[in-house]
Amino acid sequence: MLFLSYPQFINTKLRGVTLLELMVIITIGSIMMIATGYTMVSSNQNQAGSQLAAQLSSSLRYARSQAVSLGAGVSVCPASDSTLSTCSTSSTAWNNGWIIFTDYNNDGIINTTGGTDTILQVAPMTAKNPNMTATISGAFASYASFNSSGIPVSNKQVSIAIKPTGCTGDYGRNVYLTTAGRVTLTNISCP
Repeated sequence: MLFLSYPQFINTKLRGVTLLELMVIITIGSIMMIATGYTMVSSNQNQAGSQLAAQLSSSLRYARSQAVSLGAGVSVCPASDSTLSTCSTSSTAWNNGWIIFTDYNNDGIINTTGGTDTILQVAPMTAKNPNMTATISGAFASYASFNSSGIPVSNKQVSIAIKPTGCTGDYGRNVYLTTAGRVTLTNISCP
């Protein structure tokens, strides 16, 4: 039987870490932290795109249901600025958020003179640098409008692409409003 005596154990030479080994460990740790940080930022932007698309599609569905329940035109327009009080005429202004309002003449403009149009809901932009772009034509050049039957006015299709800055892969989202008023979401490639 082999026993180590206490004095032999104390005399055992303990070896430390050399400066070269320490530098290698620090370098590997730094690379891992940078890679993790990049992945987290990309993941956050990918998630922001999904949340924003869900919010916009929910707003379009809400506008459609309000048009039917109120028996009046309801529109969704991009806000001209962060105050969310007026509509923008630019289809690229969705980055400020959007406004849902009764739109009795379906012109995409909030007509408060005479108290005709009323803001029903506002959606401020929650994602940072969302980079929303609108691919819209015809009567929906800068807004989406539903008649009292819940059908998009002029039967035009609306397609809004959401590609947050920093997203990767096919984590961009396309919010698509069909001529029948149905809202669908599809994945699209990020820049």
